[in-house]
Amino acid sequence: MNLSLPWYLGLLLLVSCSLWGHSALAQSAFDATVRGASCKQGPTGALNCNYKVGGDLEFSITDAGAADVGISFLRSNIKGDYYARFGPMHGCVIVAQGEATTSSAPVDFAFVSPKNGKVYRTWPECQAPR
Repeated sequence: MNLSLPWYLGLLLLVSCSLWGHSALAQSAFDATVRGASCKQGPTGALNCNYKVGGDLEFSITDAGAADVGISFLRSNIKGDYYARFGPMHGCVIVAQGEATTSSAPVDFAFVSPKNGKVYRTWPECQAPR
């Protein structure tokens, strides 16, 4: 009995498995957040940013730097690959790896500033910009 697959089916299976497993692979929260960030300055000068981090986290910052800045959490799932919360002490959005992401690092966060929309590795860096 011959159980070998044609070469193209084997390749298709390999690519499918690697794409399926990609979201659960370890990737730093900082790198994933930077990669998923998209900011645009509107006609009034307001900076609006959207963040799509992995497959389970999506949030936005509207009018970054303004007194009435808005932070909206559109999707966030601690059981998924990434999730987020707000840190009132430093005033930044905290992005963390969720339960579905395997990582060798015991603590891995990214910090997003509502003052300028930028992503930082530490909360003191995130808190500092005015």
